[in-house]
Amino acid sequence: MNSFRCIHCCAEVPTLYTKYTDDIIKTEFCGRCGNVADKYIEFDIFIVAVDLLVLRIEAYRHLIHNSSDKSWVRLLTLSFVLNSFVSWLSEQPTTNVDFANLSLYFNSDLYVHIITNFVLSLCFAFLLQIACCSVKQRPAWTQSIRLLSIINFGRLLSFFVLPWNDKFIFHNANLSFHTAVSSMASFLACFQSFRALTSCSYAHGLFLSLFVCSSASFLLSLLDPLLTHINW
Repeated sequence: MNSFRCIHCCAEVPTLYTKYTDDIIKTEFCGRCGNVADKYIEFDIFIVAVDLLVLRIEAYRHLIHNSSDKSWVRLLTLSFVLNSFVSWLSEQPTTNVDFANLSLYFNSDLYVHIITNFVLSLCFAFLLQIACCSVKQRPAWTQSIRLLSIINFGRLLSFFVLPWNDKFIFHNANLSFHTAVSSMASFLACFQSFRALTSCSYAHGLFLSLFVCSSASFLLSLLDPLLTHINW
């Protein structure tokens, strides 16, 4: 039997709506808080995406608890491939591009970024399982896939800062503007996703999200020299 959650109080609800005809449905109310259990079932995906961008916890709960499982694996695959391409673009020079060797650079460097982002997703999945154990809740694999997809798509926001990647210089020369924005987007998406999944407090969610993101970055930094020196 499917288990759904109210997007307001996270209480379990037996169903989200009652379908009368193909065009008429009646949304159900939560027995605990009295609100509509999930208003997003009637909304366009664009509205859900906007609410994700402004970090509305209800939108995160809708995707993690009440969305269909049919396409999440494909979305997860697409998300880390797109992130790989964006991170590859962030390292390309904006001037003096050798178009004769562009295909060679694309084929060799992009493989490194794809594997790197795949390893990063595995690190996130492993660390999220550890973090969930601290609140005595173990997510289903479908929820883990949804959560990872949300985090990866959140990181794609860094695509819009690529034109300014060389305009901002940090004290740490190894930290690019793209990397900083990508890390911040990952943290915010992880923070809200973890709260939506576990209903933990702000302080607990903040601590665990910092643990997951910093640990994933540390593990990836250990593997990065190995990946970059492999002859592809």
